[in-house]
Amino acid sequence: MEEKKKSSKEKTVVIVILILIILGLAGYIVYDKDLLGLKEKAASEEQKEDNSETQEEQGTALSVTDTTVTDLMNQMNISTTTDTKKMDGYFYRKGNCTSSEVDNYIKLYLGMKYIEKHEYNGNLENGTKIERETMSNAIKSIFGPTATYTDASATDACPGATYDNASQTYTVVSGCGGTLIPYYEKEVVKAVQYSDRIETEEKALYAVPEMSDETSEVQLKLYTADQETLLDTLSSEEKDIITKYQDKLSTYKYTFKEEDGKYYFDSVELMQ
Repeated sequence: MEEKKKSSKEKTVVIVILILIILGLAGYIVYDKDLLGLKEKAASEEQKEDNSETQEEQGTALSVTDTTVTDLMNQMNISTTTDTKKMDGYFYRKGNCTSSEVDNYIKLYLGMKYIEKHEYNGNLENGTKIERETMSNAIKSIFGPTATYTDASATDACPGATYDNASQTYTVVSGCGGTLIPYYEKEVVKAVQYSDRIETEEKALYAVPEMSDETSEVQLKLYTADQETLLDTLSSEEKDIITKYQDKLSTYKYTFKEEDGKYYFDSVELMQ
């Protein structure tokens, strides 16, 4: 009897163990399949994100003559002036610059240019009065609605202006002109639109006309855009000089961020 009871207990223990093993295996299979499902789902979502990012990074090529592209680049154009050297090729000489790093006098100058184009049809006469609010709106139209600057006189450029704090107005100080004025030859070589920005790539060189000591004729010295390296000296001006020297020229990438359907200057980067 005792042996039968013992045998019965052993069978019961074996059955319980087998049941536990079966339940354990079933649970593992369910867990493993579910885990694989989660892994596959996570991998699928990650792949979608990667594909989305890759697609966005490709962007859409724009014509370099597209109106949006030319308008944005013209806004950032700092022409050579006869009054000062500190403004000539400002972004080229800095190499890398974000909107928050742009000097105040540059913001004021670009603001004046913006006002001249959009408020006075390109003809801003000497003595014209400009309200402080007009300047503020112009600068924000270039650098974004949260852009900051300090009201001050900016007479280094052409056109320039003096600022009167009492009346909070700018008075235009014009009088551009001169001979043998250095200038920039530049060309946008690429423009790409992304979901949140437009990026352009530009090549430029600095051209300095001067009188030759040997021939007493005007010659043209060509420098890199940062004004550091002499590229060549020409006996006269030539066409398509950007194309001729492009392998020796650095590329500058401009980024304009989109906000509420408008594009604002974000940064310039020296690429090579």
